[in-house]
Amino acid sequence: MRFSTKHSLNPFLVVAFVGVITFYAYYQSRAIIEGPSIVVETPRNGVTSTTSLISILGSVKHAREITLQGRPIFINLKGQFSEQLLLMDGYNIITLVAKDTEGRVEKKIIEVTYLHEMLE
Repeated sequence: MRFSTKHSLNPFLVVAFVGVITFYAYYQSRAIIEGPSIVVETPRNGVTSTTSLISILGSVKHAREITLQGRPIFINLKGQFSEQLLLMDGYNIITLVAKDTEGRVEKKIIEVTYLHEMLE
């Protein structure tokens, strides 16, 4: 009786091929599956600022658009954004909202306190 490796490799190749195709399909569709995400580098939530003008730096993934305080902001090709924001005296709430092509929304809220130093 002769053992043929030709017939025993065919099921393995089919399973491997189906596995590769499944992984590739998931990898390419992860933007649809995961939805948008926002990462804010600065400012950190809860920080106290002594300057009224602060920089909002971060990145966004899988988003069609992003807004800061309700106005659209620019995202570069890597998904990074950088905006300046003028704070009011006291407690400030900064809101970032990202939307994807499917209409899903990711919202980030950053709380910043601006304490303007009084001259004596």
